Amino acid sequence: MSLLSSSSAKSIVRPSSVADKTQLGKPIGDGSGFEPCSVIDISSSQITSDFLRRTLSRFARSDDVWAPDFLNCVIFQNVSEEIQIADEAMFYLKHRGATQIYTIPSDSSLERCPEGPYFLNAGALLYAYRLYPDLNGAFVAATVEGDEPYSHASLDASAYGELYPSALTIAVPSRLRFRPSTDTPLAGVRIAVKDIMDLKGMKTGASSRAYTELYGPRRENAAVIQTLLELGAVVVGKTKTTQFADSEWATCDWVDYHAPFNPRGDGYLTPSGSSSGSAAAIASYDWLDLTMGSTRAPAAAQGIYGMRPSLGAGSYEGIIPYSPLFDTPGSFARDAVSLATLAKAIYRSKAKSRRILYPTDFWPVTHTPSQALFDSFVKKLESFLVIERNELNLEQLWANTNPEGTQESLSDFLEHAFEWAAHRDQWTGFFKDFLQEYENKYQKAAILNPQLRFKR
Repeated sequence: MSLLSSSSAKSIVRPSSVADKTQLGKPIGDGSGFEPCSVIDISSSQITSDFLRRTLSRFARSDDVWAPDFLNCVIFQNVSEEIQIADEAMFYLKHRGATQIYTIPSDSSLERCPEGPYFLNAGALLYAYRLYPDLNGAFVAATVEGDEPYSHASLDASAYGELYPSALTIAVPSRLRFRPSTDTPLAGVRIAVKDIMDLKGMKTGASSRAYTELYGPRRENAAVIQTLLELGAVVVGKTKTTQFADSEWATCDWVDYHAPFNPRGDGYLTPSGSSSGSAAAIASYDWLDLTMGSTRAPAAAQGIYGMRPSLGAGSYEGIIPYSPLFDTPGSFARDAVSLATLAKAIYRSKAKSRRILYPTDFWPVTHTPSQALFDSFVKKLESFLVIERNELNLEQLWANTNPEGTQESLSDFLEHAFEWAAHRDQWTGFFKDFLQEYENKYQKAAILNPQLRFKR
């Protein structure tokens, strides 16, 4: 893998078996250095300047990896023997900087290359990736495809060290490489996963240096991640989490790693937890499509869409557990359509809700514009589900049905319900064994962030 710079962006190249100079019929390239090039599909025997303008406009509009610098070399593929390049088309290409033009005939034994940007080296076409800096510190690792199917490797590249010395460099593939289909509806969708979810070939660290040190790279993907990959999604990195997905406050509780920055407001609001990295990443970067993690508080803090599915809707296999009473893989997006696309792909449930519970303890709110927005949404939901809201006062229901002898309000009674129920599960189901294994191997106690230390 090599790092290259152009006038518009920084890129890396990664080997691809799509073509070599012997199969193309004549040598491509002089074998020295890396030449940026564009592969273009041809569907007629005449190449015109209008066709080229439309094609390159489509490239620029739909892909953030492709740039005019990739017109240094142009490769037309699927061409017939009678192919003709009009004079005005040739003039247009040379005006845009093309110095070499090659063709791949339609009867070639080569597998078709996806259109888009490549680098050419010694006759071989290499996939191009664009590099982005993780300015808000949302990622703990950048990933690229590994050598085995559905595996990943760490991206060892730093393209912005001088400008952003603490930022990881994230590589994204060209969107032109991928075409969604019925079998792969998420083809080319760029996702990042919370660092409690296993990625084949990568370590799972849970934002703990001790845990990362103790265990090697995972041999399988978490079940929900495997599903996403089989549906065509591309994992570009692992995102930070509060340590072992516990409750932590930025930045006093974050010791092993620095907390991500929330892009809202002045950039120093809390990112919340535990999926603070996943939420900060999708809120910060328009080159990222979806992220995985737990959802509710981080989604609210970052002002994004979050979906926490019902227990059992998605498999939790291959994910560091907290409590089976609460564990479920969620997701984040910047828009509802992307979230719906993901949900249909991985949950595949056509069941509709049978009730809409409208808690009058919280609604209506005193801010009139906000309440108007809530009412509009609930009315649309009622129309979509063909059911009416069921108004419910939780405190009153509790007062009428609470356990005998219980005097507390519902909010007081449930104030510590999560930690009382979940902390024991975390200790017995995972945490105790990890601490013991670490001490047995290294003859010292594992260093933990402040929130975790009382659990020893």
